[in-house]
Amino acid sequence: FALGGDSLLVLEVFARLEKQGGPLPRPTVIYRNRTLAALASAVDASAADASDVSAVDASAAGAVIGPADTTVKAVDASTDPSVPERDAVGDCPRTPQPAVTPPPFPLTPTQRGFLLAEAIAPGTTSSWLTRLRLHGRLDTARFQSAVDTLVGRHPMLRTVFPAGARPAVQQELPASLRLPVDFETLTDPGQVEERVAAERGRRCEPWAWPLLRLRVLTVAPDEHVLVAHAHHIIGDGY
Repeated sequence: FALGGDSLLVLEVFARLEKQGGPLPRPTVIYRNRTLAALASAVDASAADASDVSAVDASAAGAVIGPADTTVKAVDASTDPSVPERDAVGDCPRTPQPAVTPPPFPLTPTQRGFLLAEAIAPGTTSSWLTRLRLHGRLDTARFQSAVDTLVGRHPMLRTVFPAGARPAVQQELPASLRLPVDFETLTDPGQVEERVAAERGRRCEPWAWPLLRLRVLTVAPDEHVLVAHAHHIIGDGY
């Protein structure tokens, strides 16, 4: 760093090394190994450790990949009888999709940056929250069905970043996953700010699905507030 380097250059170096094949440690290893010899030894040690560990894979039912003492359950639309069999907002039947978990994908430099930031400063999170006003009568079943279709069409909305994976990867979960929308009817419009503040205080862990949370707060029969909270690693919310 004294010679003009910065964290972005570190990420670029690791991205180039990854293209040459072989597992790599987290980029933060450079802060503990300040010489080329020490850094090379750390990379070799990571490769040796990875050879003894099987590849990380998500379960076909959509279980979240995370620390051993943490479990987050996801609803599988293909097996849950409470999930409406719809393919879109209308009444079209859902097209059956096999619950197949694709292989992991490498990270983009930007995604590496988000994981690096959280590794350097544990306890912080890179998320965004926004709210939208909805006017008119709300059909909650159709709204949920629309969200189900959206999640099925866009893999990034059902992607996690397995903790401890070396090299770090992103894992797409099955298209049959269902993202439950939290519907709540409020008794006082002032409760909206309370709910938004509470949601803003919740963390979005990169390894825990979902990385997008949706809440619909009904303040009147024809007035609602949609609160969307997501991690920057899967998309921006500007």
